[in-house]
Amino acid sequence: MEMPKEHEKMKFMHHFKEEKFPFVIYADLKGLTVPRDNPTRSEFKTEIYQVHTPCGCMMNAVNSI
Repeated sequence: MEMPKEHEKMKFMHHFKEEKFPFVIYADLKGLTVPRDNPTRSEFKTEIYQVHTPCGCMMNAVNSI
């Protein structure tokens, strides 16, 4: 395998080899940042002052044909 040079553009030329999938799945996850009562310091000199708490998710399957 030979990688293209830095000034060359990569181009996909064999479009006849593509496959179309019958569906696509989109997913999303929502979260809240909840403040901590007692902020703590970790060994990496960072202060943990809030926690990410998941509050909702969505998954949608879409017919692509």
